[in-house]
Amino acid sequence: MTKLTTKHAIKLLILGLIVVFVGGILLFTNPTNANAQTSITVSLDISDTILRINGLTSPNAHITFIENNAVIGTTQANQQGEYSKDITYPGDGIHTVSFYATNQKGITTSTITITVAVYTHAITTVDNILIPPTIEIDDSVHTTNPNENIIFSGTSAPNTTITLVTGDLSKQTTTNTQGNWQIAFTGDQFLVGTHTAVAKAQTTSGILSENSEVVTFKINEYIPPEPEPEPKPEEPAETHPESPTQPEDKNIIEKIIDFIKQDEEPQSDCNIHEYLENFDYNGNCFIPKQTVEFVTAVTYWTKNWKEVSNAVVNYLKGSPDIKKDLENLTPEEKQKIQEEVAKCDLNNDLICNLKDFSILLYYTNNENPEVKGTTQDNKNNTEIKLDETNQKSTNN
Repeated sequence: MTKLTTKHAIKLLILGLIVVFVGGILLFTNPTNANAQTSITVSLDISDTILRINGLTSPNAHITFIENNAVIGTTQANQQGEYSKDITYPGDGIHTVSFYATNQKGITTSTITITVAVYTHAITTVDNILIPPTIEIDDSVHTTNPNENIIFSGTSAPNTTITLVTGDLSKQTTTNTQGNWQIAFTGDQFLVGTHTAVAKAQTTSGILSENSEVVTFKINEYIPPEPEPEPKPEEPAETHPESPTQPEDKNIIEKIIDFIKQDEEPQSDCNIHEYLENFDYNGNCFIPKQTVEFVTAVTYWTKNWKEVSNAVVNYLKGSPDIKKDLENLTPEEKQKIQEEVAKCDLNNDLICNLKDFSILLYYTNNENPEVKGTTQDNKNNTEIKLDETNQKSTNN
């Protein structure tokens, strides 16, 4: 322990009198914070030179102290938000100390700075420093929608009054026992543009904090959504009794076949090949040569023969021995080939070729003893039927 000499004691006494009558040297970076509740006292101590800072912040917050851009100490507030920190110096002098708090969510307050004189072998105490509240906004972009809430929140010492200011608007609230606070505005309270907001805290005893950090947010024009149109009643599908709906990709020959056969009952006792029944427009089980029925059957077979041949060759990957490959197919593969060649394979050998075409010609005759009338009559009947079809197609 240092021995206190008479000269040293007189020096400390003079310094103490200066503190008593002048109130000490305490300068804040924000002069408005130097309220009557913030005080400085100096007590004689013959061992260390100490700066003691006491105050309030949010419960259990972590306070960091900085001098000359270096951290010189930390402390933690208790559950009531009270904190105290002793900073030891080697001798007297004037010191500028900055400090801020970090709450339990990791949000930091704005930084406050004090400048204070300390004296050798004395404790200089700065009391009632209320650290500014933290401040957050729920979203940085909002609209002028009157039903849209703009929510600000943060923490401070328990049971303190929070005043939030944004432009010409201000609101107050009180923190709860955990130090939490929340204030809400609606979108229609703001003009379109960029806005800022700050908050202050004040204790019941009148201790006032500096401003919080500044939060910036944007307000856009609210555009109400267009009302959903009322569902329209479903219109009945347009139907043509004389012409059933057909896929658009059907060619004219297929349309003629479907149109003529729409009212015909399927023939099960015809002597012609099953394939040719599709072209027996008048249902007389007879396909005479040099008639529309014959020409249509030949044209349709030729068209499908070209398409199916390409498909089968592609399926067999261009093998030169198609017949051998067909014999080695599995039942599943044969089924797929049959589906491809069904439109032109008349002898069911999985190949469309001249044998099938010969079968087509075999079943087309110039005479049919089972049907009354001459070939010319049958030809005329067919041509009359086709004329009626063309006339209906023109009308449609």
